[in-house]
Amino acid sequence: MLAERIGRKSTDVAKRDEALTKLAALRKTDKVSETVAALQRLDAKGGSGAADDLAKVLTTSTTAELAKAQSALLALGKTAQQKSVRRAATAALIAAENNPAKTWSAAKDDGEKQNVTEALPAITDPALRAQFQPLLSSILASAQSSPSLRAAALRALPLMGADNAKANFGVLAGALRDGKDRTVASRAIMQLPRESWDKAAAAPLAENILAWAKTVPPNQRNEQSYIETAQLGNELAGLLPPADATRIRKELRSLGVSVMIVHTVHEQMRYDQTRLVVEAGKPFEIILENSDTMPHNLVLVKPASHEKVGMASATMTPEKLDKQGRAFIPKSDLILDATKLVEPGLKDSIKVSGLKDEGEYEYVCTVPGHFALMWGKLIVTKDVDAYLQANPVAMQSPTAIPAAVHNH
Repeated sequence: MLAERIGRKSTDVAKRDEALTKLAALRKTDKVSETVAALQRLDAKGGSGAADDLAKVLTTSTTAELAKAQSALLALGKTAQQKSVRRAATAALIAAENNPAKTWSAAKDDGEKQNVTEALPAITDPALRAQFQPLLSSILASAQSSPSLRAAALRALPLMGADNAKANFGVLAGALRDGKDRTVASRAIMQLPRESWDKAAAAPLAENILAWAKTVPPNQRNEQSYIETAQLGNELAGLLPPADATRIRKELRSLGVSVMIVHTVHEQMRYDQTRLVVEAGKPFEIILENSDTMPHNLVLVKPASHEKVGMASATMTPEKLDKQGRAFIPKSDLILDATKLVEPGLKDSIKVSGLKDEGEYEYVCTVPGHFALMWGKLIVTKDVDAYLQANPVAMQSPTAIPAAVHNH
């Protein structure tokens, strides 16, 4: 019973931790040993939904506790079939060694270096993650790095902290211009805090995106890779002089479809976009893709109501679902639509036939404790160009939050 609860995808972090403690006491072992055993069971069964939560247990354990399980973690890190299990084990080894240079030198080839790089999101200590900055830079500077390792390094750059954000914007901008990793670089730039974006680089980068967008066949413009890159072009345009911003945004909108993709930002309790703009009466779709290590949702609500809806969901539990199978959705006429609860690495969407009334609608994560920071505005207007010209830059969201808030 306890073992099943530990490996169950729907078990919340607190209950999973409680079950690990009870099982360790029952078997006279320790929490790390039981966590490793749970990862082994997940890998054997082909299920990995709980692996990210188990990684948190391991990476917040002491070096001495992790040392006892080092051989088992090494085996899982190299041979586990499930990627998330490998990632959890590798993250635990990184935390145990607390020596990025040593961890990196022990990785014998690009495949093992990629395992290490992909494990960085599971590291709970931001200072430890940031020490990998020069190692990621070495990957990107080497012509010998494999394409998959290079892509992993680009994805990891937003995790390197505020001190490296401006430099990493430049690296990602260069990757986008080169075109080989355009989608990966676009997504990573959107994960960086907006204050790290270089205004001087915005114009050529936005022009580059527009020129590329014109080469994409119309039947491919509804693909996620196109939508995400075009969205970045729209965001960058906000840093340009009004005439250039209007031209680029208008051309991009004429090329694309009314689909918007919103990502969560790793460990920062925010969406990567705090403003979406749509034309009144026209249908649109919002896709939420969860890039964090905990579940989130996106709830579309009436103007000035995200706080009321967030407060209404504050005492709800994940077991209480609405008629559409959605968690943390209170009964309220303030709610227009909502995604399901989206687990890490997954996505869901809402499709709206159109909102006739102009206004500043809002979208918010209603997982208890999230609404105060994790929200944005959906602007419904008859004239998108005029609105964006008058309001070129979206509101800024918090770039970091206390760990105690994130790990509620």
